Amino acid sequence: MTAGRVVSTRRADEDIDGAVARYLGEAGPPVVIAFIDDLQHAMSRLAAYPSLGSARFELVTEIPDIRAFPLRNHPYLVIYTDDPDAVRVHRVLHTRRDIAAALTESDLTARARGRASPPAPVD
Repeated sequence: MTAGRVVSTRRADEDIDGAVARYLGEAGPPVVIAFIDDLQHAMSRLAAYPSLGSARFELVTEIPDIRAFPLRNHPYLVIYTDDPDAVRVHRVLHTRRDIAAALTESDLTARARGRASPPAPVD
């Protein structure tokens, strides 16, 4: 059980920034605000009840303890783990994406299997 804290990874922040930019360009500020409210509501729920999400992607990705929780009014899933120190949001993905493939291709898979990502080359 976590201490009721939610943190997001760099990849999750990038996903959120992409969704906000898309909604801003296609639908305008009111939809962006509604999306952010929806996301904040989901994260509050996960902080209080971290086991709410579905474990279905754990089976297809073999990423231990990975869970998915849908936003109420927007077609996105919050992909997270309930870590000892916090609920850690790894991705926020549109439901039309191949979620399993996106997770399998991500750094999350390498970390879950005990392999760190290779360091970035230094010039």
